Amino acid sequence: MTMIVAFCLWGNRIAPRYDHSQTVWIVTLEKGKLIHETTLVTEHLEPMILCKTVAAHAVDTLICGGVLDPCRKILVRSGVTIIDNIIGSSRAVLQQFLTGMLLPGTVVD
Repeated sequence: MTMIVAFCLWGNRIAPRYDHSQTVWIVTLEKGKLIHETTLVTEHLEPMILCKTVAAHAVDTLICGGVLDPCRKILVRSGVTIIDNIIGSSRAVLQQFLTGMLLPGTVVD
């Protein structure tokens, strides 16, 4: 099964807030392995444009720090599962996600 996961980043760490990310790292996973990745520069996007951009990339799961309620509603309506209040480096969070143990509020590393 293929899954697309987006990580809102500040540098190489999860951004404290979704709408203040510098980049969004989008990975495509298949059978628990990373098969494709791309990075979108998002630091100048308005929050609603960022929501639409994430949804347009067919993201299944969004991993971030905090997320504004209006953005959360748009994303959830678009079928995106949100795992928020995450702290950690992007690669460490991805590894935790792959174990199936990444829950809202998790601090990784």
